[in-house]
Amino acid sequence: ENNDVEDVAISREQQNVSVPMPQLEQANQALVAKTGAQEYAPHVINTPLAFLIKSALNTNIFGEPGWQGTGWRAGRDLQRHDIGGKTGTTNSSKDAWFSGYGPGVVTSVWIGFDDHRRNLGHTTASGAIKDQISGYEGGAKSAQPAWDAYMKAVLEGVPEQPLTPPPGIVTVNIDRSTGQLANGGNSREEYFIEGTQPTQQAVHEVGTTIIDNGEAQELF
Repeated sequence: ENNDVEDVAISREQQNVSVPMPQLEQANQALVAKTGAQEYAPHVINTPLAFLIKSALNTNIFGEPGWQGTGWRAGRDLQRHDIGGKTGTTNSSKDAWFSGYGPGVVTSVWIGFDDHRRNLGHTTASGAIKDQISGYEGGAKSAQPAWDAYMKAVLEGVPEQPLTPPPGIVTVNIDRSTGQLANGGNSREEYFIEGTQPTQQAVHEVGTTIIDNGEAQELF
């Protein structure tokens, strides 16, 4: 009796060499590859719009002065700036995702149970565990570490590709509070599809002064 799994598989394959392989059927024949050459899926959105989404996902990792995106750990772990991604967590922490991209690759990691009545739970911080992630499980805490580890291995040796705006994208300095054209401080640069950028200058409302018990106060 042959107990070696590999040998058994080979012997059975040799015994069934004449058995025809099943033919896979595809309802939409237009999607069937005609050759073994590498093919790319058709674009479903235009290039400028794709760039805006890519930029937003990049910002979710690297943030800006004053705030931090939920995917910040990816920048720390991969040590490169041509990546982007977004966390995802359902109600009651039943499912957790991290989906993101790097040069030439898109990866999604999901964590959850087949039985959707169960949730992922939460952990309590312990001083005995180094670099512990505590609290409720979610995309950043549960799924992203796997995404980071996988993408770090996949992109090892791949040159970094800067995020370069394509034709049709313009950069405009906008007011952070109103989203209109900046008129002074508290501004930032933002990408827009050409023709959709703001055209009005930001105007800040002046607070109304009221008198209460003889004391002047600013409403805002």
